[in-house]
Amino acid sequence: MSPKLGAVWRFAPGWSLFGGYARGFRAPPYNDVNIGFTNVQFGYTAIANPDLRPETSDGLEAGLRYGSRVLFAELTGYYNRYDDFIESMAVVGFDPVRQLLVFQSRNVAEATIYGAEARAGLDLGALSGALQGWSLRGAAAWSRGDNETEDVPLDGVEPPTASLGIAFQREAWGAELAARFVGRRDRLPSASDPQPGAEPVRAFESPGYVVLDLYAHWRFAPGVRLDAGLFNLGDRKYFYAGDVPLVAADSVQLDRYTAAGRNLALSVAVEW
Repeated sequence: MSPKLGAVWRFAPGWSLFGGYARGFRAPPYNDVNIGFTNVQFGYTAIANPDLRPETSDGLEAGLRYGSRVLFAELTGYYNRYDDFIESMAVVGFDPVRQLLVFQSRNVAEATIYGAEARAGLDLGALSGALQGWSLRGAAAWSRGDNETEDVPLDGVEPPTASLGIAFQREAWGAELAARFVGRRDRLPSASDPQPGAEPVRAFESPGYVVLDLYAHWRFAPGVRLDAGLFNLGDRKYFYAGDVPLVAADSVQLDRYTAAGRNLALSVAVEW
C-alpha cells in the first residue's frame, strides 16, 4: 500500500499553497541485484547483491506557487525519511589481489533526504509585442542526504544546481540558450583505503562549474519532431558529480571521470 494525500489552497488570484504526504515503495532495481562487471582500465569492479531488500519511505512536501499570463514561479520544500534505503553502487571495499575498487549496491537501514527547489518562467512577449516568442526560464535545487545509521553523508545526493535560459518559440520551431550552474560536491564520506586500520583517505570533491548548452527543435512534418542539442559550448573540463565514485583526492585516475567536452546530440520523435 502506497497512500498519498495532497491539498491545495488558492488564497488569492494566481496564488496557491500546496502540501502533501506520500508513502513510497521501491523494489530493488534489476541491475543492482544482478550486475557483474569489471573494468580493469578504470580500476574497479561492480558486484551483485541478491540480498537487497525493498526500500520504503515517508515523504512530506509543501510549497508556494504563483501563476499569471506573464509570470510563473514555484518554491517547494520536501523531507523524506527512508527505511532500507537502496544506495546504488556504493564503494564497499578494495580487492588487494586484483587492485580494484569494489562497488556494490546496499541497503542503508535509516536515511533522510531533504531540500528545496525553485523554478520560474517569464513570458517576455506578454510584456511587449516586440518580444513575441521570447521567454526566460530558471530553476534551482538544493538537497542534503544523511546516512542516519552510520552518521555519514549520502554520497549519491547531488550538489546544489541551477539553470537559466532564454528561449525563442515559433509555431513549428524553437531554440534555447541555457546555462547550467553546479556547486562543489563537498559532503562525502572518506574514500575507501586498501590498507586495513589505516587513516581514512580524503575523497575527491568534484569542483563546481558553469556550462552553456544550446537546444533547438523543429516540427518539419505532421507528428514528426527533430531535436538537437549542442552541449558544453565552451568545451570546459568538468566533473558530473553523479559519475564520480568515491576516489582519493590525490588519485592519478581523476581525469578518467571528466564529463564530455563539446558534443552534439540529435534525435527524431514520431507520433501517430
